[in-house]
Amino acid sequence: MNWSGSPSTGARSPDCDMKKAILLDFGNTLVHYFYSEEFPEYRRAGLSAAKLYLEQQGLPVPPDLVVAGREEAENFEASDHRVRALEDRLARIFGLSEHGVSCELLDAACRKFLGRMFSVSRLYDDTHEVLDLLGRKGVRTCIVSNTSWGSPAQPWREEMLKHGVAERVDEIVFCRDVGWRKPARVIYEHAVGKLGVSLEDCLFVGDSMKYDIGGARGIGVEAVLIDRGHRHEWPNEDHIHDLSGLLHRLGLQK
Repeated sequence: MNWSGSPSTGARSPDCDMKKAILLDFGNTLVHYFYSEEFPEYRRAGLSAAKLYLEQQGLPVPPDLVVAGREEAENFEASDHRVRALEDRLARIFGLSEHGVSCELLDAACRKFLGRMFSVSRLYDDTHEVLDLLGRKGVRTCIVSNTSWGSPAQPWREEMLKHGVAERVDEIVFCRDVGWRKPARVIYEHAVGKLGVSLEDCLFVGDSMKYDIGGARGIGVEAVLIDRGHRHEWPNEDHIHDLSGLLHRLGLQK
């Protein structure tokens, strides 16, 4: 990569500085969900679905105005990037701690919260093809992903299975697996350790400058920004618009 700010030109030769491992973000890198500015809509829809579910289970829940105020109070991430778990947020928002709610019920409420997000998911056309090619070339792959509002990892693993992604990568690491969100170095180091490669042998691909690119570069991993929607101008940043751009940089052909 060219860190001077101007895009690299020309494809790499497959045997020239070839990366042994590719770390990939999930949402809006391999599968489209929604853009960050749309998250409040999905968060509110998720809370409404969780509230309805809890009511159906016979639990008393606060009125909508109280829920809205508590939602606002919970809508932040820890400054040190520790995960703030969705189960804990829901328990506080709906006052569940005083009712002795089971882990199974909380898990179900979390899945209701995620339902609207999962319903709009769309696999990108190039995801399977590129992951398969990387596998055939012996390039190891690991998905490294935060989850929405600290939601549990298992529903997201099921999403990856639904989209045929899980079986096409070597490892999967969610923030909930390690207790830290990107850009904390812990999650990147955990992923690299699972792959058994050095930092210098890795390249990270993600759609967020702060959470993906900044975090990876902060521990010495090369990173490239993917902007699938052509939504931003990046005058000082090397970037790609699809996974074909990644193959170009690796010197690989479809």
